[in-house]
Amino acid sequence: MTAFQNSGTIIINPSRSPHKQTIILLHDRGGDATGFGPAILFKPLRVRRLRSNIYHSSQETTTLKAKFPHAKFIFPTAASQYSKASGHDLNQWFDNWPLHATTNDPDDQMQNEWRNSLPISGLRQTVRTLHELLEAEIGELGGNASGIVLGGFGQGSAASFISALLWEGKSLGALTGMCGWLPFVEDITRAALNEDADMTPADNGDNRETDQNTAIQRGVNKLRDILELPSSSTASLSSNASIQNTQLFIAHAAQDGTVPIALGRRAGNCLEALGLDVERKEYMNGGHECSEEILCDLVDFLWNTLDS
Repeated sequence: MTAFQNSGTIIINPSRSPHKQTIILLHDRGGDATGFGPAILFKPLRVRRLRSNIYHSSQETTTLKAKFPHAKFIFPTAASQYSKASGHDLNQWFDNWPLHATTNDPDDQMQNEWRNSLPISGLRQTVRTLHELLEAEIGELGGNASGIVLGGFGQGSAASFISALLWEGKSLGALTGMCGWLPFVEDITRAALNEDADMTPADNGDNRETDQNTAIQRGVNKLRDILELPSSSTASLSSNASIQNTQLFIAHAAQDGTVPIALGRRAGNCLEALGLDVERKEYMNGGHECSEEILCDLVDFLWNTLDS
């Protein structure tokens, strides 16, 4: 079983040669590539809001597509699956309990374990499918993984974060998330900070490992344990640090009623605890959407990160 609907993937090839980048963006839970891809790719962006507007000074608007003419854009559609949380079929990268719902009841351990286990099966499949896509696109770029961008919106952002953390190949160029969150953020953060390590009174915290490479290894290993996705036997010893050379961008609106901004902040905090450099943007206006303001900041981030 694949995590993608093969017939639902939208591919927009570069408008200019040579092909320098591949940008893979995942839609939100319940969405599809048709409704998501063109809406952000061709959304008019006012040039005056862009820092990277030198090449469009004579125009009033531009688009994500126009700013990256050498890029191939891929918008996969998640497979339609039965959602135990929603009680019906929908396109989703994994199943999850509504994020705005009441927090877990500390006295209902079985219910909490059921909620926490919902994403595991779907995430496992999505990670494998996305990794296959990444390998194929890196091959198309002649092995230039720095030309690859992985990201998404809402649940697509969450799936991208997990897939990038578990990626064992060459470092990707960029990882982006719009109005997203990070599944298992508490477990990963605790592992990164070594908060579950056995401590004796004499230690008084002084013996905790503070090396950032070790922090990322602890966090990634914890995630692998949760998803039951062991490391590849052919991976290099430094593969857990692959994401450390990837540029990260997170954007979130304060009025997001679907994915509360607090979850986006926790995701950013966790990624930073892993030793990653994250560019974080927050917006007072807007809700759960890829607003013009978010897309302008995304364009600027990618413009400064990629070889355009």
